[in-house]
Amino acid sequence: MPIVKPPAPALMDKTTSVDKPAPIDEAAQIDKITPIPSPVQTEEPVAVSELPVVSTKKITLDASELFDFGEPILRPSARAELDGFIEKLKDTNPQAIKVIGHTDRFGSAHYNQILSEQRAATVKAYLVRRGVSPDIVLTEGKGDTQPITIKDQCPGNKTPKTIECLQPDRRVEIEMTGTKIGP
Repeated sequence: MPIVKPPAPALMDKTTSVDKPAPIDEAAQIDKITPIPSPVQTEEPVAVSELPVVSTKKITLDASELFDFGEPILRPSARAELDGFIEKLKDTNPQAIKVIGHTDRFGSAHYNQILSEQRAATVKAYLVRRGVSPDIVLTEGKGDTQPITIKDQCPGNKTPKTIECLQPDRRVEIEMTGTKIGP
């Protein structure tokens, strides 16, 4: 079979004329441009309300003010402490309240865990009786796992002096997250 070569491209000679575009009449183009009218404001701008500010408040209550040593039952004097917290809730819209119970190192880890959970539950029950929604109150017991006192600060056995020294470890913390109401 013979091999066929494609035809060579035609060369343009210098004498071939190429159509050039017609010149643009700039003055005619400017006359055709029409200005866009400015927007007309027909309504007053809508005021944007400020977004509510979410804040977290944390208070620490002395367990010796709330409970007798080794007990989960509220003392009568504890009501004033908790009522003070409830009063602070009046200018907020609480979304979550976390009640965390803590104990000192005396007693077994199991005993302290249960005691801290019972104390947190007792505080929750009081808040609920005073009108706080039970759906937003969570409780947690930490036992003796998060002491405030440092090791060797309160050496010794269960003596009145050591019990008094470890008092900061016996506490209930309340963390509230919510938005402020009003100005």
